[in-house]
Amino acid sequence: MNEATHASISASDAPAMPANSRNRHSAEAPAGAGRLNDLLVRAAGGDQRAFHHFHCLTRRSLLYRVRQSIGNAQDAEDVCQKAYLQAWRASPSFDPSLGQASTWLGRIARNLAVDHFRQRSKDHAFLPGSGDESVLAAVSSNEPEAWERLQQLQNSALLHKELARLPAEVRQVVMMSMHHGFSLRDIAGHLETPEGTIKSRMRRALLVLRASWPDFDVNVGRAVFGNS
Repeated sequence: MNEATHASISASDAPAMPANSRNRHSAEAPAGAGRLNDLLVRAAGGDQRAFHHFHCLTRRSLLYRVRQSIGNAQDAEDVCQKAYLQAWRASPSFDPSLGQASTWLGRIARNLAVDHFRQRSKDHAFLPGSGDESVLAAVSSNEPEAWERLQQLQNSALLHKELARLPAEVRQVVMMSMHHGFSLRDIAGHLETPEGTIKSRMRRALLVLRASWPDFDVNVGRAVFGNS
């Protein structure tokens, strides 16, 4: 979370979390729905210790789900932090007779993840296709497979953003290989360019792409284009 966001949060807004709470997974343990409901109800009454316990018991699973949808670890951390701040403030609205605390928290995180995705698309001026808003709405409604589709959109957005940074001749090799399925030898033939040069361009592209996507390879690229 950036400094401006921190500055807008007063000490009374949320209970104090451990300074290294982002790395403290050992305190987490499986918790039943009833136990989480009880902790959140107590938090609604101003019990900061109960909310801290609720945070410890739910953080690992929430972070995993958010990171699966967003892809970027730091962004996922920020979304989760915002989700817990919002959950603390909104805890008086939680009604255990209407659903489980974990579901209630997950809905908050989903909405924040959708906001995050919209902002990224707006900031970088790439992607927004005609179907994106329907996917975001499906995520907000917790429709089956919506999170997976959102991840595909995120991957596609990231790939197109990184491709835009490449020189045209390098980007052409990537597109022919990953989008159209040509082998490097076939690309060399089509472009009437030495195969060694084509391989060099592909290596250059992979170096750039792996700087922001460490496990990226040709198969990952082809999968992303296949889901776009």
